[in-house]
Amino acid sequence: MLWRSHERYRPFCRPRSGLTCSNPKRQATSPKCLRNSPQPTAVGHKQLTVPTISRQTAQAAIRTMIRGQHLGLTLFRVIVATTVLLIVVGLLTVDVSGDAEPSSAERWLTSVLLDAKIRSYRPKRLSPLTHADEDLDRGSELYQQQCGFCHGVARGRMVPFAKSFSPRPPQFVIRPAQGPTWRDVYVIQHGVRWTGMPAFRSLSEADAWRLALYVEGESNPNGKQ
Repeated sequence: MLWRSHERYRPFCRPRSGLTCSNPKRQATSPKCLRNSPQPTAVGHKQLTVPTISRQTAQAAIRTMIRGQHLGLTLFRVIVATTVLLIVVGLLTVDVSGDAEPSSAERWLTSVLLDAKIRSYRPKRLSPLTHADEDLDRGSELYQQQCGFCHGVARGRMVPFAKSFSPRPPQFVIRPAQGPTWRDVYVIQHGVRWTGMPAFRSLSEADAWRLALYVEGESNPNGKQ
């Protein structure tokens, strides 16, 4: 009878490792059965697996990254060395004497840089002038006294002295200044470094505007904007 009693309660015994409980009711409530039972996962009730990377694969990835960094550094050094070499060769082949005329690319580049530099130094200013006719007469007088021997006095002819400069000073009797007027005023008052244009600091603001209007051929006191 004792043996049969033990057989009667055998379904409620603890299962072996790796097995589930044979009694469904006991399986749903017993913590031991739940611990030994496979649990569903969040994604489609399938066990998620994390991919493993071997040591050889990791080392190969690190070596590839290091080679890429070395290649980029080498390419940067080659570009810098080539740029420096081109600059040196260009300087050696360029005629730096006063007889040489700057190329069109050189004139364009210096003009762009000069305009950007002047705009960063000084914002636009309004003209202090009001009477155009009187200001043009005064501008003509100042031009003959201060500017004619470099920028030309006779219509349509370059003065011989202008050929002594490099770059050549613009001949306003042939081609008027293009403005804007406030920039020409700044150049008249402060000059341009590495050119033959001096700074006329003794001129007043009004006289500088009169000169700028004259070389532009403008009758409007506000000039070109």
